[in-house]
Amino acid sequence: MPEPQEIAQKVKALRKSRGVSQGDLARLLQVSQSRLSEIEAGKGSFSAEQLIFMLKYFNVPLSHFETVPADPGDAIQKALAYYGAGHLVENRELLPSERLEQLDAVIREVLLDGGSSRWITALAPVLVRNIDQVNLQKLHAQFRDYGLHHRFLWLLDNVAQAIRETLEGPIPRKQIVLLQRALSALEAFRAWVNPRPWETLEGPEDCLGPGILSPETRNELRAGSSDLSKRWKILTPIQVEDFKNALRESHVLSKPH
Repeated sequence: MPEPQEIAQKVKALRKSRGVSQGDLARLLQVSQSRLSEIEAGKGSFSAEQLIFMLKYFNVPLSHFETVPADPGDAIQKALAYYGAGHLVENRELLPSERLEQLDAVIREVLLDGGSSRWITALAPVLVRNIDQVNLQKLHAQFRDYGLHHRFLWLLDNVAQAIRETLEGPIPRKQIVLLQRALSALEAFRAWVNPRPWETLEGPEDCLGPGILSPETRNELRAGSSDLSKRWKILTPIQVEDFKNALRESHVLSKPH
């Protein structure tokens, strides 16, 4: 968070840009004009209630008061951690991103970015813990519009398989219920989608995880690809085991979100 003086300067700039006098804002904040003048001069600070009021009054997000723009990657990781990927390190000093307030937006951003294997596999615990909040139909339609619906279905198939294999091991009853609920929702959605056979997929392979790949690296990835990756023409080092590890590392099997 910025220093109180920095917040005060931004409030002063907002006030002037919106044509609000110091006296009018002071009355709205229920302070004297002299007190508001002191705060704007760096000799005091606004209360939390006053700051919340001004966010609404000037119609700006809390991030408006950040002094340094946040790294978009930090925002995504913070959102993933909030929604259940507890194994990811969260930057607690970072303000939440308004762009990632909705869970569907977090899933969409991670898959569209496609560059971080750790973020992609972190979607396994996120989906398990929040399956009732995810609009799978809407996300599928959006990814179809992007021409990337196969990427979305690849994710769901991997998470479903990771859950199936996890359920084969000894785990507490509460976690069995949590996993089975997510698996049932994923399987019901996949039955509703009824996608075409993988042989009919058009276009080149879709790369997830690694960056620019040499021909040799591409060949190595193809040779080690999982059946699910081959089915959806995804070129990636990510395996079902990686999604299972994310479930374990995030403690999804011990404390639901």
